Amino acid sequence: MINTKPVDHNEFNIILKKKNFLFEKKPHIAICVSGGVDSLALLILMNKWIKKKKGLLTVLHFNHKLRDNSKKEEFFVKNICSQLKVVFKAFSWNLPRQKSSIMKNARDARYKNFIEYCSKEGIISLMTAHHRDDCLETYLMRKKRRYATLGLNAIPTQNIQKNLQILRPLIDICKKRLINTCKKNNFNWISDPSNENNKYERAKVRKYISSLNQNCFKNINVDFRNSQIENTKIEKKLNNFLINNLSFFDYGKFILKKDKLLANCQSLQIEVIKRILVTCSGTIYPPKTLSVKSLVRKIKIKDKFIFSLNWCIINVKPDLIEFYREYQKIKRYCSTKTILKKKQIFLMG
Repeated sequence: MINTKPVDHNEFNIILKKKNFLFEKKPHIAICVSGGVDSLALLILMNKWIKKKKGLLTVLHFNHKLRDNSKKEEFFVKNICSQLKVVFKAFSWNLPRQKSSIMKNARDARYKNFIEYCSKEGIISLMTAHHRDDCLETYLMRKKRRYATLGLNAIPTQNIQKNLQILRPLIDICKKRLINTCKKNNFNWISDPSNENNKYERAKVRKYISSLNQNCFKNINVDFRNSQIENTKIEKKLNNFLINNLSFFDYGKFILKKDKLLANCQSLQIEVIKRILVTCSGTIYPPKTLSVKSLVRKIKIKDKFIFSLNWCIINVKPDLIEFYREYQKIKRYCSTKTILKKKQIFLMG
């Protein structure tokens, strides 16, 4: 039986403790709020939590200008923030929009603006309202594309982007519980029509899941859970490897011993390089697996070469592999090697 009870404030407090999120003594936390039921439930829960901590909550809303009523949605969120006495900051998408990959481009623009704002304001924590239903949808979408195990579980509980920790406290909570959380607290929400638009892959997957009978739905959830367990094992191996074998210098230079990398199975080699490239480049998304496989094959047969991938330069030497940000002109490096001690640095977006 799926739990559909509203999330109360005591449970939410326990969730934050179990996730081991790190906050300042009086935290200033930014939260992404579209006006939909998911983000509104998170706002309700965070608003009470932040007051107990004597901290500050800032709501970030992004107007994509993709719908005629997008300005009304912005005012809707602004009014709720006024009612809750929460700081509100709105952003607009003013750049030319491409006809293809609209959802991805919109997401990229949203994160770019939010990350830049948080950096400017000295905010180190940004929360989003991703939940378990989102994870299951992503799992099915990526399984169809034959992603590797880590790729199947593509929405992490937390990840780091440019010194900003992006936190997803509701990642294990189903959407029905968030709907009931809003109802219990007497808050209405905005329904996004794109969620029902078959033009978008996620909407198709969502409808497919809703059409399943009880047994099929149960089997998919079992597969998803098993994938999560396997993912946790791989993540542990990956983080242990990075902590023990990867070093970095000032100016964004990463160094990895070639023999240490090649001593592992190919699947782990690929994930190690993906994680380094995401961390080094500061991008949200990892490179495609096929591109990384090509790089790994080349590393195995060539002693020396230079390779460009994911906005990074990879300089392969006989015994070392060096990673640099592609656009960065490095003139000198810190002479003291530092072994990374915090595995959070390598959490992928």
